[in-house]
Amino acid sequence: MNLDDTVKACETQGYEIALNLNVHKNCLLESNCPKAIQLRQMISDMEIPPAALLQGYALATTPDVPVNISQYLPDKIGIDGKVNIQIGSNVVPLDLTDEIKRELGNAFRRIEVDADENKRKITRMGESLFRAYIDSIKNTKNAKEIMQLDLPVLELMKHKCLVTAERGEYLIFYPVVYGPQYIYDNGKRYELAQEDRDTIKREDCWMRFHINKDMRFLSIDLVNNRNRRLEHYHGTDNNDCWGQVNKPSKWDKSVEMLTDQTRIRIGSLAMINNNSLLNRNPDGMPKAADIRRRSTLLGEEGKRAVPEPDAATMDLLRRASSGVTPVLGPTVLDDNGEIVEIDTGFTGPRREPTPAPRNWGQRND
Repeated sequence: MNLDDTVKACETQGYEIALNLNVHKNCLLESNCPKAIQLRQMISDMEIPPAALLQGYALATTPDVPVNISQYLPDKIGIDGKVNIQIGSNVVPLDLTDEIKRELGNAFRRIEVDADENKRKITRMGESLFRAYIDSIKNTKNAKEIMQLDLPVLELMKHKCLVTAERGEYLIFYPVVYGPQYIYDNGKRYELAQEDRDTIKREDCWMRFHINKDMRFLSIDLVNNRNRRLEHYHGTDNNDCWGQVNKPSKWDKSVEMLTDQTRIRIGSLAMINNNSLLNRNPDGMPKAADIRRRSTLLGEEGKRAVPEPDAATMDLLRRASSGVTPVLGPTVLDDNGEIVEIDTGFTGPRREPTPAPRNWGQRND
């Protein structure tokens, strides 16, 4: 049943439908057309029973003067198919009565088949309409029964969190900043160039939590300020990859859980994994190959960086290699960074004091 027929069916039953269909007249009532969704909601709000719709559809699509086909069947009417055909000066009599009855019988049988098919079509549309009607009532009921969240207002204000409901499910938004700092490639970690960090950074992002009325997470997405998934190196317009971060099964209805999930996921995006990219050229961002080329190597996996020796260690190594006795007394660094010994006035050789022998078992009174 298309939308135009549905509106006419409602009007024949005394229901006024104020809906401008325009080019949507031929859209099916059970389709995802916006006008179809709006019309189904209007039918639900007006509590129009499916039986009334079917009756109205029959009245709207049936001719005003029904034709009784049975009275025109070949066996109900007298058919005289005798004809004379003149060929030149000769007249040939022919009797086409049986042929005419046979052709009329075939035509009427086709009409009966078409009528049965239309009947089955109307039945299918009625069943489809009834299912759509029941689903609409169910969705409306679920939307009315959704549980009101009891979240601390101060916590929501602290995190600038937005909470709403749509079609019987919760949508919760956390403001976040998408700003990768590093890129990982084949076991090596690199720091992004400042220019690339500035180009990639997005401050108008939200972490969107989609939760049903049973408190189960349906999805966790990074979206822009138009509530569309943000394109980035590990996300497209229809999917986000969070690496090793798993989606929790149920929400405990606390702000803390959402805050932790937001922090963990944004933290996972601080590092771009060049070996498992989901999007090599996100919209409005540099290509992954270009930011890798301009990045600076920080370290390699499995290897520890050897620390540079300080000035004192270098001086000791230099003196030892030149045969000069290393300075062991008090030292300081001069203005040139060289180690110099502090003059204590002692000119003799440095010796550690010899401790006095201890007489075990004796007592000094």
